[in-house]
Amino acid sequence: MDEAEDVDRVITGMKLAFDVELDRELAEKLGIDPTSVASWRRRGQVPAKYRIRLSRIFGDQVPAGSVNRYLCEAYIFSLVRLAAIRLGEEIKIYEETDYAETWYGFRLARFYHHIRRIFAGVDPNNRDELRAAFGRVRKDIDQPGFSAWIEALPNP
Repeated sequence: MDEAEDVDRVITGMKLAFDVELDRELAEKLGIDPTSVASWRRRGQVPAKYRIRLSRIFGDQVPAGSVNRYLCEAYIFSLVRLAAIRLGEEIKIYEETDYAETWYGFRLARFYHHIRRIFAGVDPNNRDELRAAFGRVRKDIDQPGFSAWIEALPNP
């Protein structure tokens, strides 16, 4: 793993810990200048005091590059978000009934358990495997008849 990947992993872990998406938002949570995060990337190093803060948040020692389990979770939840958007387009057929929310919830839960099984077989330390798994599931979401495809998944 090169230093740039290491810095990206630490920054990604910090963003997940603080529940933010942008470097600017992370800087705000850390109480630092927004350009600092970009300078960490350029230098290829996150200052130790911020790594320590990350480890305190997670309750264990989080050395550089070991936030991969959080990266894996980020991929999973971004897929669930994409599925929710896609299912939201299809839910219109049930808008007139109380069944809509239940229909929506069951399908998202089924999909979530399906992708958890997929990612359970992926090495969280291998970014290429994570990206490939994400890409495979993303293609499924983009296919016509996505809700029918979810119907065919086994119950969790």
